[in-house]
Amino acid sequence: MIAEVDCQLATHSVRRPDLSIFLGRQSKSFDPNRIPVPFAPDIAVEVLSPSESAMDVNMKVLAYIAAGTEEVWVVDTATSEIFIRRQATISLLRGEQSLESPLLPGFSVPVSDLLATDFQ
Repeated sequence: MIAEVDCQLATHSVRRPDLSIFLGRQSKSFDPNRIPVPFAPDIAVEVLSPSESAMDVNMKVLAYIAAGTEEVWVVDTATSEIFIRRQATISLLRGEQSLESPLLPGFSVPVSDLLATDFQ
């Protein structure tokens, strides 16, 4: 897990997720001295900013998915919601629903607990 690191998504596309999670082979080949990271994270986490438009966020999410990111978590602190985007699905979580991922076996945290964290 690495906060705010540039990731190369395509030849001319670099994005900086708020949090990047690298798993398996990628976690072993990650070199913190090589920036941008030459591949997309397995999970990209974006915390919405009031200045971002819905279209901007959607374009980011689609760029991550196109580059091979398996899940994108979009955290909306204003509405206390988390959107999970996978290749073919979008899920909305809130309140006492738990954030879980097949990529992180055993990981489970209620959205309300996660959003009690100060992201500012």
